Amino acid sequence: MLSTRKGLRHLGQLKRSVVLPRALSTAIWMAGPVVAVGVLAYGFSLRLPFFLDDAVHFRWLEWQSLAGMWSSARLIGYYRPLPFTLWKVLRLVQGRYDPVTLHGVNLGLHVLNGLLLARLAAWQLHRGGLSLGLGAAVLFILYPFSYQAVPWVGSLTHMLVTFLILASLCFYRLSERAARRAGLIRGLSVALAGIAPFAHETGAAIAPLLVCLLLTQEEPLPWRKAVREAVPFALCAMVAVGVWFLVPKAVKWGGLSNLESRWQNAVYFAQGLAYPVAPLATAIVGAGRGWSDIKAVALISFPAIGLWSFVLWRAGHARLLTLALTWFALTAAPAWAALGFWYVVDGPRLLYEASVGAALFWAIPTSLARSRCKGSTGVAVLAWLVVLGVACGSWGFVRSRVPMYRFVRKAVAELVAALPDEPGESVLCVNYPAWFAPLRSTFALGHEGVTLLAPYFGVADLVWLHTGSERNVTAAVLPDVLRPWGYYWACAGTTETMDSLEPKVRQAGKVLVTRYGDGLAVYDAGGLEAQGGPPEPVHVATFADRVALLSASSILQDSALHVTLRWQSWRPLDDDVTVFLHLYDWNGELSTQADGYPVMDTSRPRSWQAGDIWRDERVLSVGDLPAGEYTIKVGLYRVADGSRLSAVDSARQPIPDDAVSVGTVALQGRSE
Repeated sequence: MLSTRKGLRHLGQLKRSVVLPRALSTAIWMAGPVVAVGVLAYGFSLRLPFFLDDAVHFRWLEWQSLAGMWSSARLIGYYRPLPFTLWKVLRLVQGRYDPVTLHGVNLGLHVLNGLLLARLAAWQLHRGGLSLGLGAAVLFILYPFSYQAVPWVGSLTHMLVTFLILASLCFYRLSERAARRAGLIRGLSVALAGIAPFAHETGAAIAPLLVCLLLTQEEPLPWRKAVREAVPFALCAMVAVGVWFLVPKAVKWGGLSNLESRWQNAVYFAQGLAYPVAPLATAIVGAGRGWSDIKAVALISFPAIGLWSFVLWRAGHARLLTLALTWFALTAAPAWAALGFWYVVDGPRLLYEASVGAALFWAIPTSLARSRCKGSTGVAVLAWLVVLGVACGSWGFVRSRVPMYRFVRKAVAELVAALPDEPGESVLCVNYPAWFAPLRSTFALGHEGVTLLAPYFGVADLVWLHTGSERNVTAAVLPDVLRPWGYYWACAGTTETMDSLEPKVRQAGKVLVTRYGDGLAVYDAGGLEAQGGPPEPVHVATFADRVALLSASSILQDSALHVTLRWQSWRPLDDDVTVFLHLYDWNGELSTQADGYPVMDTSRPRSWQAGDIWRDERVLSVGDLPAGEYTIKVGLYRVADGSRLSAVDSARQPIPDDAVSVGTVALQGRSE
């Protein structure tokens, strides 16, 4: 009898010793598609700068020691010291906050979470688990609302807690299969559960998630034993929650008593669970029959969730269905209960932890591969086609946000490049972007755009974030010069008129103007170089003996001609006057022009004071012009009637057509 027991024990150890290499080979097999999808979907994020709340986080970290961020969360609001510690350590190692490194951390965690989900889901079934794991991982990687989480460094907290939850549960399942050091692996699982709440509050949900995992596996444990297995995890969570309540914080919660907000949050999260069909609500709202977005989403999402759940239950997937819905509900509960709807609707990243449950919910049909019944192959293929259809829809949504992130990258890069060499010189940013959003939303509820600047910090903080130096940078919005574009967007700063903006333009050493059209570009528009001086004796031309053109230069860059004009006011103008910049071809025909007030429409010559010297930068698009040599001509004309100011050269000789020739340019454009 004793020898029989020893033999069985030895056989069990032998089986477990085979499981680990097999699990490793399976993980490697699944890693290829998951990593490829993750990199293809979000590889662009490695080139992104810092944006949104990154300046808030990193400014707070500059004031904190490693010990301080674990003992207090004042000013920053929420207590999540683990991601802050990671950022602080990387800052100390690299000497700066490096965007490539920190975006790489986010991307790496996102892909790793997909792999952990694949492995965890595969362990739930004896047959068909690999198919389920791969399907769930792909849907998780491409979950549409993660478009805000993965590319934003500040969302590390969501990816980190999801990693700790998945890793803790995977180590627990691994300890069940380990031939050796099972206790050590189980201890590591509990340790990860202990630190997870310090990444995000949802980390406290590991214990009930483990219970659900054990009750929904193919050979479920008795519920009493499942609860006993989760006791160490629950104790760790209780300790972490106790610390959380003791640490000083400045966060304000929405409160469960606000029933309207709870209902609105519930509808928003239901949209996140029913995401493959939720866009139908947008059509209902757009039909113009008086349906609000909340009612339309509720009409589509709740029945869709119920119907899909019924189909899965009838197909014999009640356990997996329970796991998916429980995971979604538990991880979404903190945000649902504590946050106001105004915050939730602007934060699709809040769905990141719950997206594990959503991915499982829609990937369950892929587990049909386990069946050996007649016709099961066709059913499995159909199930995979449905899942791939969901994945393709999500892929299209995520990739449609990439252009907006490119605008973020371009706006930051061109802002930093245009800063003056002297740190003390003041800069005025006119119409600098704060956020972008598509003209048509896919989902009826929530914001689908990309935020560059949060309302509670300015362009100066963004400059500090990317240069490490404090600059005198202010922002203003001049709606008069904004033009329609392919996106909704808002600009940073106070809204001004031409009259109210003029004093700010005079005070700035350099004016930067953002223009929108085919794309986005931040230009050095010029500025006031000097004031109160005598008339310059060397000049190109004068206009009505009131304004002198001191110099003009041009440079061809890509498909644009950049022209720099330097003006001096000799006497104040009586009329409202603007500038014309014309480009004439070899036949003397006007080819293109850039008319408007100097400094890219932010400074009117009528407001100039005697002795002012202004640098006026202008840009002409020449990419569509035929090859040849062109002449650049400049002049001033009255806004009221279009009549030109009389122009004379430095020898006081009249200039034909009052248009001063300031150079030529040879274009190697398209041939006619």
